[in-house]
Amino acid sequence: MPVKNHIPVLLKQVIHYLDPQDDHTYVDCTFGMGGHSKAILQTAKCNVIGFDVDPSVIQHAKDLQKQYNSRFKFIQSNFADLDKHIPHSVDGFLFDLGTSTMQLTDPGRGFSFLYDGPLNMRMDNAKNQVTAQDIVNNFSESQLSEMLYKNSNERYSKKIAKAIVQNKQFIQSTTQLAQLIRNTLKRGKYRKIDVSTKTFQALRMEVNQELKTLQDSLTKITNLLKQNGKLVTIAFHALEDSIIKDFLRKNSVKKISRSKYAKEEPTSAQYQYKILTKKPITPDKEELQFNDSSRSAKLRVAIRI
Repeated sequence: MPVKNHIPVLLKQVIHYLDPQDDHTYVDCTFGMGGHSKAILQTAKCNVIGFDVDPSVIQHAKDLQKQYNSRFKFIQSNFADLDKHIPHSVDGFLFDLGTSTMQLTDPGRGFSFLYDGPLNMRMDNAKNQVTAQDIVNNFSESQLSEMLYKNSNERYSKKIAKAIVQNKQFIQSTTQLAQLIRNTLKRGKYRKIDVSTKTFQALRMEVNQELKTLQDSLTKITNLLKQNGKLVTIAFHALEDSIIKDFLRKNSVKKISRSKYAKEEPTSAQYQYKILTKKPITPDKEELQFNDSSRSAKLRVAIRI
């Protein structure tokens, strides 16, 4: 299902904080439909390297390559492997985490309970990768319960896990799974937030190992980011945002209260970043009016020191 109007989330804020400069190189770790990459290339005569494991974005990447030639390079790979593909340090990294509108509106991908489709949920559609259907069919009740709670803080994880195990022979599609959850929790689909939302989120994150991938990537980019380079992240999921926040706190300069009579300056050698956003940046009212999907987005920024 084509997406006619792709709206990059928090675009003005991303460009403001990333502050693209001529002849600099920036890495868009989650290329998607290329909205952020295109805006960066339009802002300065810089270079952008785009990463995305999803084969459905390749045409968008080709379109950008035609327009910007050697200034844009696309690598079809998970951003967990970015250290294998970036031969030199760069001036900025951008992470826009989660699923894109293009993925959510394609029934064949199985990411959304709004469309009837197979329980797929693979970002790269690799044939040898575990699918959401495999997890539903093969996880034990305790494994399902733990996964639901770990990946999405689902408060009814035990109840949902039990229902899935008892009825897994009848679960062959996204809509069947969603309806089972609604029936289990005795709540209809016409709520502000569908009760199956967290289960779908947890399954997608398990299939693609999203939390581990994010943790691994954050540890790798520090050695690839130049001094004064920017790390810009957008998270929609509380656990992803928590991973980013904890990483930055552990690796950022702390303000130290010290006496004016102290002879030595406090060392910051062990710290690698300075946080530029004391609190996460969220969409303003104007953006929420034309892009409802941005409502849970949180942007954090740090600079390499």
